[in-house]
Amino acid sequence: MIRTRNRENISKSYRFYRGNTVDADRFCRIGHPHTPGLTYGDLAMTAVVYFIGAITALLIFGRISNHLGRNPVTLLAFGLSAASIIMLDVNDAVPLVVARLLLGLSCGLASSAIAAYVVDSALPSLAWLSAVIVGNYPMVGLILGALASGVLVEYGPYPRTLCYLIVLVEVAVVCTLVLLSRETVERKPGLVASFRPVFSLPHADRRLYPIAVCLFVATWALGGFFQAYGPSIAADQLGSQSTVTAAIVFSSFLLPSAIVGPLSARLSPAKAQRIGVVVFTLAVGGVIFAVKAPARCLTAFRRRTGLASCR
Repeated sequence: MIRTRNRENISKSYRFYRGNTVDADRFCRIGHPHTPGLTYGDLAMTAVVYFIGAITALLIFGRISNHLGRNPVTLLAFGLSAASIIMLDVNDAVPLVVARLLLGLSCGLASSAIAAYVVDSALPSLAWLSAVIVGNYPMVGLILGALASGVLVEYGPYPRTLCYLIVLVEVAVVCTLVLLSRETVERKPGLVASFRPVFSLPHADRRLYPIAVCLFVATWALGGFFQAYGPSIAADQLGSQSTVTAAIVFSSFLLPSAIVGPLSARLSPAKAQRIGVVVFTLAVGGVIFAVKAPARCLTAFRRRTGLASCR
């Protein structure tokens, strides 16, 4: 009974965190794509520092939960997230960039510590459930968070603050759930040594590595582009000032990936990559055509953007 309750608490925490906290910054940029004081360069920098923070946390701090425990590191991730939400200010680029950096660090810690916490807390008979939560819930949460933020900013009161307050309340809820959950690992020495990144490559056909690098750069670059400029695309290229439309543009890049990801398990890795590369290339061409077309068809843009996320 205790183990089941612990698993449920951690699963709820992971869903709340990846579904809403990760999208805290999306609330401000979906609602205010043309906020005075922010340039397109500032928006691009927010995406860059976010990835820097996330990669730093994964490479350097990814193993600290093995030494400090899952609970403390999970609470640290939520604390950084709460700090980033409080610092988010759409009227000035500096606090916004710093907040995005903290959010990246928070998400990097969450991707390692909380994901491991979920796996540790899973019942042996439900081991598959932890894989589903860790593999699919982040993407589903991003979609729901983006759509919810668009609706709240468009139709709710206090568009610049309400979303942040809701997320802060959710952070408090998930921290309470974590505190009620038991620790799954014992503390052990070697914390400082764990900061040293460990790089290794599997002994496979090394000719595949350059191909993989090209694919990762192309797909992640497009993902970063939509994170930085999704709301601006909706406003400038599609002629829409609706935050719901901006949320749909952003979500259209994520939804097919959440659906196709589990289905790709039925294919061999090589076949899945071939199909993904072809679809991605055609979809990017479709996005360019839809943006440049005189009619600027929103439906065509969403469809091709969605296909691009199936890579």
